[in-house]
Amino acid sequence: ADYFMAIFVTMCSGMMFLSAAHFFFRVPKTRFVGITIENRVRNTHKNWLEHPIRSAIKTAVFLAFILLSYYYCNDILLSSSIGCVGGILTCLLSESLILISCKKKKKKSETQQAASTKKGASKLLWRGDIDWCEF
Repeated sequence: ADYFMAIFVTMCSGMMFLSAAHFFFRVPKTRFVGITIENRVRNTHKNWLEHPIRSAIKTAVFLAFILLSYYYCNDILLSSSIGCVGGILTCLLSESLILISCKKKKKKSETQQAASTKKGASKLLWRGDIDWCEF
């Protein structure tokens, strides 16, 4: 019976997660948050293929929020809400870390390109392996 309750609570939290994404998308100032959350859900297969470790960590944290809050509160609505908020925060934290990493790589490449042109080398276009950073 506990397994079915865990599955039910996780499903409720997932529905709340998508509802929150839809809400954030509708508000102009938080549109990026809604797009980010919805893309994580819609592109699940692609995300797991391209970034399996990151996806596993996000999923584990999301499920930990849900199950631990249900364990301590024993309330379906509260644990679904906590799981939803935890999932959103995890998703946004992951995206912000990716953006920071991309900015650092881009700045490093610009510095390297500027140094190579100062030395009289031909001007090369740096393409790097961060195409997933470009929006």
